[in-house]
Amino acid sequence: MAMPSAEVNAASVATIPNSMWKSPPLIEEGSLVILFETHNSLTYVYAQRDAIYQNRHGAFYHNDMIGQPFGSKIISRKKNAQGYLILLAPTPELWSRALRHRTQIVFTLDASAITFAAALRSGSRVVESGTGSGALTTSFARTVAPHGHVFTFEFNAHRAEIARQEFKRNGLENVITVDCRDACEQGFPVELEGTIDM
Repeated sequence: MAMPSAEVNAASVATIPNSMWKSPPLIEEGSLVILFETHNSLTYVYAQRDAIYQNRHGAFYHNDMIGQPFGSKIISRKKNAQGYLILLAPTPELWSRALRHRTQIVFTLDASAITFAAALRSGSRVVESGTGSGALTTSFARTVAPHGHVFTFEFNAHRAEIARQEFKRNGLENVITVDCRDACEQGFPVELEGTIDM
């Protein structure tokens, strides 16, 4: 497998519409929006014209989200429903709470301890074994961007493909490379030898 260069132009990262690094001031069509439903319930949508998100609190029209600033509150249009959502800008911390957990994940406190202990910083190159749901991968990516890179390996082909698609949709494909590989059985690619910080 040919490993991409970790050099990424900082300006290109800042202009990615769905990037977790920089959200536009207003929600646009295609924007990743974290939905705060209750104190212990977050989910996400990609804002699409004429789409509707429904939950037990009501029906929420994406058209009501598009054009609103992040942090806005929208009310359900469903008759007799009193529900609302808070529209939050994506961050790795919120993403780890909102994403669909395909595996057990590393939450914010542990992710920050790992990042600190490994002395990761912008420009670091990281190898991760076990992409899983991608929460830790996303946290690493924010730390090492824009000039670093995360190479993550997942033995389960289905999980690897879902993670790859999510990273791309979230504007992280320039900072994260996903490879379907059993690192315990096959090890890491020889091209990475001597080029990794963690």
